[in-house]
Formats: sequence, C-alpha cells, structure tokens
Amino acid sequence: MINDEFYDGLSEEHQQIIDWASKVAVNAGRSMSRIIEASDSGLPKLSGGMAVNAITPEAREAFVAAAQPAVREVIEARYGETGTELLNAMLAAIDEAAE
Repeated sequence: MINDEFYDGLSEEHQQIIDWASKVAVNAGRSMSRIIEASDSGLPKLSGGMAVNAITPEAREAFVAAAQPAVREVIEARYGETGTELLNAMLAAIDEAAE
C-alpha cells in the first residue's frame, strides 16, 4: 500500500518500478508461505499441537458479518479518518481481487 498523493507525484517510470516491485514482493511472499506450509515447520508441525476447524462458506460469511462492524469501530476510534480510509481501500482491493 502506498500513499496516493506520493505515488501520483512519481514519474511514470518510477510508478512502473513500484508496480513491478509490489507484484514481485507479493509473489515472493506467497511462494515463501507455500514453502513453509509444505515443510515440516509448517502446517504438519502446527497441526500436531492444535485443533484445526474447517468451516463452511456460510459460517465464514456469518463470522465476517459479525466481526467486521466491531473491527471497523476499533479502527475508526483508534486511527480516525486515516484509518477509515485505509480500511475502505483495503476492503475495496479485496472485493476487486475476489472478482
């Protein structure tokens, strides 16, 4: 995530570099997560010391519906307008990625 005003003030070349670097970072992070999850230190190790509960998509939606208002309230109270703007941007990006 980057400040829009800062990003818009960059040259087109620098914007392209930032865009490329962010895609590379996301891909690298996902790759590392997959490697860790598949290793002996990932889910196999974790599952030995905890219970894993799989939930239905409907149960997940119910959880989201119950939790999001509380999360939004905390963010608005602690971080004000800036926090609310960042939350809205994040939620919009999630919706966009889900499409």
